[in-house]
Amino acid sequence: MVERLSTKVHTLAKHEASPISAETSQRIAPRHVSFNGESAETCTSDKCKQWADLVRTNLAPNYTAIDPCEDFSAYACDGWRAHHDYRADQASISIGSIMSDTNRNILHSILTNPYPVNSSLSGDKLKYDKANFDKMKAAYDTCMNEDKIKEYGVAPLVKILNEFDKVYPVKGPNPTKDNKEELTNALIWLANNDVSGLVSSGNGADDSNPDVVIISLGGGETNFAKQYYNNTKVMANYTRVISQMQQVVDSGKPIFEIQTPAGNNKAFDTFAATVVNFEKVISAALPDPDAASEVKYYYRPRTIDQIQPMVPQIDLIKYLQAQAPKEYPITGNRTVIMSDENYYKALSGIIEKAPRETLHSYFRQRLLATWSGRLHQNYTLPLRQLRNEMAGKDPNNVPERWRGCVGEIDSTFGLALSAAFIERAFTTADKEFGDRIIMDIKKFFAARLKSFNWMSESVKEQAAKKVVNIMQKVGYQTSNPNVAEPKEVNDWYSKLAIGSNTSWFENGRLGLQWGMEKSRASLLKPVDRARWGMSAPTVNAYYSPSGNEIVFPAGIMQFPVFGSALPEYVSYGSFGAVAGHELTHGFDDHGSEFDEHGVLRNWWDNTTRTNFEKKTQCFVKQYGDYTVPGLDGQPLHVNGKLTLGENIADAGGLTAAYAAWKKRDTDKPDPMLPGLESFNKDQLFFLSYATWWCGKVRPAQAVNYIYTDAHSPSDKRIIGTTANSKAFKEAFNCKKKEPTCELW
Repeated sequence: MVERLSTKVHTLAKHEASPISAETSQRIAPRHVSFNGESAETCTSDKCKQWADLVRTNLAPNYTAIDPCEDFSAYACDGWRAHHDYRADQASISIGSIMSDTNRNILHSILTNPYPVNSSLSGDKLKYDKANFDKMKAAYDTCMNEDKIKEYGVAPLVKILNEFDKVYPVKGPNPTKDNKEELTNALIWLANNDVSGLVSSGNGADDSNPDVVIISLGGGETNFAKQYYNNTKVMANYTRVISQMQQVVDSGKPIFEIQTPAGNNKAFDTFAATVVNFEKVISAALPDPDAASEVKYYYRPRTIDQIQPMVPQIDLIKYLQAQAPKEYPITGNRTVIMSDENYYKALSGIIEKAPRETLHSYFRQRLLATWSGRLHQNYTLPLRQLRNEMAGKDPNNVPERWRGCVGEIDSTFGLALSAAFIERAFTTADKEFGDRIIMDIKKFFAARLKSFNWMSESVKEQAAKKVVNIMQKVGYQTSNPNVAEPKEVNDWYSKLAIGSNTSWFENGRLGLQWGMEKSRASLLKPVDRARWGMSAPTVNAYYSPSGNEIVFPAGIMQFPVFGSALPEYVSYGSFGAVAGHELTHGFDDHGSEFDEHGVLRNWWDNTTRTNFEKKTQCFVKQYGDYTVPGLDGQPLHVNGKLTLGENIADAGGLTAAYAAWKKRDTDKPDPMLPGLESFNKDQLFFLSYATWWCGKVRPAQAVNYIYTDAHSPSDKRIIGTTANSKAFKEAFNCKKKEPTCELW
């Protein structure tokens, strides 16, 4: 059973214009001159010079010939795109990914060097801090021991597959209403080994009662987005790879060492075709991403007695009790959240039509897909090649191992690693500045509510209360445990028995069981609102509707998007827009259904809701008109419905950040920057915003994002969001001053 912080958490992340006429060029030129005779001091510190150099380099070489009102992405970022290329292992690259690399390098240095004695600690605190370091260092070293990993070959995977075969042999009766025990036991075993078979489960805050932890039931699992199952070429490659991986497991050899006579692969090919065909059936029963993101779709409280008749071949009470503490009895009248009721209505028919051998093959392949990543790279060549091809990378690329190992330690030992990171890369002054930016934005947002004539007075009042009630968390987790308190962190990991005495494969299983026990135990307690969903080094942020909280790890509060030593339009334009984005999520198409206490309820009157939905249709159309090249070369449209919440948040966030900065600048004017004298401060604010989103993505990966990602492509986020900003249009003297779409 997997823990979820809330039903849906909103995270922040993931061309050259045609030449213009001389007449237009003359109109653009004055935009780069300070207006109203504005004169200000110039900041010449090293940090200011560094940021100014970055922006000058980011600008398109011909930016004066590009109309920023038409394509601010090209204007502000084409220089960056020309100067930055992908690493072989990257499907995309951006300012954010470079920041992540910088943070990852810090973590790498921490994990590859001896314990750095923290001079601020002594006595027991120093002892516990070193113990925390030693545990994660041992886990990292085990991950990096490629010789040992290569030595054990496929044996650990074969062992886990054999364990499953004992629970659910390939031969036996098909599951029925009267013969459900074997299938139920198989699903329990798979869940305990991190595999979502035909069903999945998790737990988290109950959206209607967010202080209570509740179980949710979800659907099955497939390897690709729904659209790929209709792509003949992709499915042919996928079928081949499944067959090859079965050969690897069967022979114990890498695929390039296997020499099989023609015709001897028939059994493996049949297995692969069976899996692919069954995944197509599962995929067809699963919802489209835009439907699955709607509260009314994924939040359906039901008793188990109400759900059980939908899928009589699975004993749901037994399945869920096996993943819950005995002190949390699962009975027929226990309420759980159905996150995909339509899937469950189809599931019984899917099971009924599938031979036992088909179910066994599907489960076995899901198990292999989950755990093969802990084998040596030689054995996973077919899978790696497929994944690389799907992302548009060199099929034979092998990423540097340390990057993955640092990521794994951050995932498992995030609290301990956070403590080491903030010691090196985050200060009290950083936290205070970040808190101040967020508070400024909250004040503006609450005040702006009064100006909206499409909202009733009652809803305005409640919305203002919600803004005030939003909990802001900045930097790192400070409770349950406090990452800055070594003993609290040590206690948190006390039962995690992984290290250098166990293999990397086994460490994965031990870490999984530890995490599951933590998750199951949470069912017995109220929701822990002190918990974070991200570690401190993470370059991201999120809004949790049920917690009514916005969270900003120290990792995103770094140069070039944040810094108290820079003019404030830099930090407000980038980090401030991030803060405003997360705040606005509380009032997007999803967050607006939760009140100031994080309770899912209808707190809007019908007229206000109708007016809101009319305004959101502008965003749906605006972004739905944007395209990327499809796999067939034809334009593939952004899903305006899937990306609606993020696009609303982008627009509201930028508006709030600009207003918050403008008030600060009026009270205490910011200095200018060297070499950027042709821009006024308002323009530099928006250049800072665009800088945060400078990036590019390989074409194949861009298609995958369109299919699955709730965020619009980064260039469209720049173009669309600035088109929705009146302040931007005034700053760059655009012909049309009114926003294309406006909500908050």
